[in-house]
Amino acid sequence: MRKSLYRLALLAAMLPRMAVAQVALSGRILDENNVAVQGAALTLRPQAPAHEAFARHIRSDPTGAFAFLIPKPGQYFLRAEHEGFFLLENLPVELKEGENEITVVLSHLREVHESVDVAYSPPAIDFEQTAAEQAVTGNDILFVLYPSSHSLRNAMRIMPGAVVQDNIGEIHFNGGAADQTYWTLDGFNITDPLTGRFASQLSVEAARSVALSSGRYSAEFGKGSAGALAIETDMGADQFRYSTSNFVPGIENRKGLTIGDWRPRANVSGPIVRGRAWFSNSADVRYSKHIVEEIPEGDDRTSSYGFSNMFRTQVNLTPANILYAGLLANSFNAPRSGLTVLDPHETTVDRRSRQYFFHLKDQHSFQQGLVLEVGYARNRTFGREIPQGHEIYVLTPNGRQGNFFVDAQRWGQRDQWLTNAILPAFDLAGSHQLKIGSDANWLEYRQDVRRTGFERRRLDGTLRRRVTFGGDGNFRRRNTEFAWYLQDTWKARPNLLLEIGVRQDWDSIVGDLTTSPRFAFSWAPSGSRHTKISGGDAVVYDATKLQTFTRNLDQHTLATAFDQQGNLDRGPLVTLFTIDGSDFKAPRYHNWSIGLEQSFPGDFYARTNYLRRRGRDGFTFVNTFEELTADLQTQAAALGGTGFEALYGCRNARRDEFDSFEVTVRKTFRKQYVWLGSYTRSRSISNAAFDISIDNPALISENFGPTSWDAPHRFLSWGYFPLTKKWAVGYMVEGRSGFPFSVEDDEGRVVGPINSWRFPNFLEFNVHLERRFSVFGHRWALRGGVNNLTDHRNATVVRNNISSPDFLQFFGGTARAFVTRIRWLGKN
Repeated sequence: MRKSLYRLALLAAMLPRMAVAQVALSGRILDENNVAVQGAALTLRPQAPAHEAFARHIRSDPTGAFAFLIPKPGQYFLRAEHEGFFLLENLPVELKEGENEITVVLSHLREVHESVDVAYSPPAIDFEQTAAEQAVTGNDILFVLYPSSHSLRNAMRIMPGAVVQDNIGEIHFNGGAADQTYWTLDGFNITDPLTGRFASQLSVEAARSVALSSGRYSAEFGKGSAGALAIETDMGADQFRYSTSNFVPGIENRKGLTIGDWRPRANVSGPIVRGRAWFSNSADVRYSKHIVEEIPEGDDRTSSYGFSNMFRTQVNLTPANILYAGLLANSFNAPRSGLTVLDPHETTVDRRSRQYFFHLKDQHSFQQGLVLEVGYARNRTFGREIPQGHEIYVLTPNGRQGNFFVDAQRWGQRDQWLTNAILPAFDLAGSHQLKIGSDANWLEYRQDVRRTGFERRRLDGTLRRRVTFGGDGNFRRRNTEFAWYLQDTWKARPNLLLEIGVRQDWDSIVGDLTTSPRFAFSWAPSGSRHTKISGGDAVVYDATKLQTFTRNLDQHTLATAFDQQGNLDRGPLVTLFTIDGSDFKAPRYHNWSIGLEQSFPGDFYARTNYLRRRGRDGFTFVNTFEELTADLQTQAAALGGTGFEALYGCRNARRDEFDSFEVTVRKTFRKQYVWLGSYTRSRSISNAAFDISIDNPALISENFGPTSWDAPHRFLSWGYFPLTKKWAVGYMVEGRSGFPFSVEDDEGRVVGPINSWRFPNFLEFNVHLERRFSVFGHRWALRGGVNNLTDHRNATVVRNNISSPDFLQFFGGTARAFVTRIRWLGKN
């Protein structure tokens, strides 16, 4: 007993001396604009190689803070890295006994024009990242050879995994519809207030990064069962930077010499007040020439033009108080839009659109690690659709004739308020970091639509069916949304991280208060820095689209059928969309996923991920008409018909299933060059594969099948390689299954199972050379190469009418094309 007491007394006497001998290094890691960098990987190691085993590894917290405890003072090297930033390595640090403080600055990744020795941070295993995330940097967007390199939407094709662009240009993630992704721009909802889709135009130079979180993402993000996609725009620094691209129009030989697509872009950024306030401005002008090779000259081409400008500024009011503001303006005009081999000039539509998106956010950091931010965003959209005339629109087995039947004006708006707070960390069976926030949205949609009608004719030209429209297409609809969330990041052990969260959403249309529990984990076996297993389970609810809940306010159809001799067969019969009562549920999705990440020597990085999505209670319109009662007879007569053809009621009847397995390998080499290869196997099916609407009231008996963007196999590979100091070569290859489609008869009725046919497989291979050079003190980059090198005709249009003699003939796609791009990168 005496010996035990003696040992305790000796230990107590030694504790003060041990505390004095302890060496601590603390500080913050910031970007070039003094903004905290969360999740940066820091390594501290002795400068003496013999002591490499004493290296310490940590990551910065949400406030950018970090702290090392090491056994003794001395000379050390500090390494800091984060994907999307330049690598900082071998920073010498001299540590003395007691407390030591340091501030580390990481610079965002950008094109390197100066002759300086810098390196990109290679993809690293981020133990504290539980979500399955696909991210591309602004440099990836500028270097990778996707077609139409001006388009940020097209740039998303370079993401590995279940990411596909359909035949009309919409992007689909993880088997979801285009409106099932939650899109944000600098933290604010940027989706179209009516459709819930991403409809904005944004210069590729404006994007600092694009990141997609899938499956098991934070409770901070709701309203998107297919994923949350965050676009972060660029910000200036204390050095002025400017560049222009494509300022010289190209000449193409397509049915004769013609000016091709011309997309001049300009970007300028720099300080307003050095060290305190900065700005960035990216402008984009678009001129596109669309030529249909199968149509005779004269009516075989159309052009469109538009403009977008993204301005963003940051003002550091104090070191702890930062103010952000941004303004995105869009304008687009597309005369004779929709020209194809099946849709001649007179059937096209003149489309015009405008958008103004303003956002303002104030972020304040308090002592003890509390961070509070409050923001407001205002989104306004306008769209105009003008047909070439008001003649009847005619659909035949060989294509369309006449004038399109919709003449429309549409207005949409969203006002959004958000608050987020990162609370001070605390210890309880491990360390905890809480984040809490709320989100409020006020939405409104207004339209003025006038429809004429359309006819379906047989192959011999006789009239089969005529559809006209009744009612008023002028109305207004509003919705209010509120949400709050709580997320706990719990580091239970040094190699085990748990994220537990809950989110609640409510909106005035559905009136259903939903609760979304989220759980995710990240585990490093045996504390390894090169292996990570992560997974999770999340309940996610989709946003309520105004487009769905306005169909009952819109017009109705009156369909009349005729026999072979042109005599009245039946009709006019009414098709009406109804929304009865308010007993609705919000569409609910259950996402389950698990993944493995592994890093290898030589800056190789590999990941596999499995995602399972199951959706229920989705909104779809079901034909509830069974028999003509006296009340329905009276209602049909009041609407101008003799009876009902269909009575579509809105129901929580949609069910979706999606599974995917992805393998991706990536390598960074020679400090700033990248190679990537990926294969994805997936399946996407739904019992509402076709979205029935007033403008496309298809005659479908069974609506179960693969979705129109289902691509079971997808292979993607791209790279950018140095040849010499001034020459580089890049390539991109994408191959996938062809998209499914349905076939119909000359009445417009789907024949057989929906989406039971497929387009031919898609293959695209692009390869370019780029030369950097200086002329008269200015830096330039000239790129030239070939898109679609194999000349694989990736069809986008098909004759799907079984009555046509050219049934299953495919059209569209882009032939092999030689393209050039020149960029001015500023002064030497």
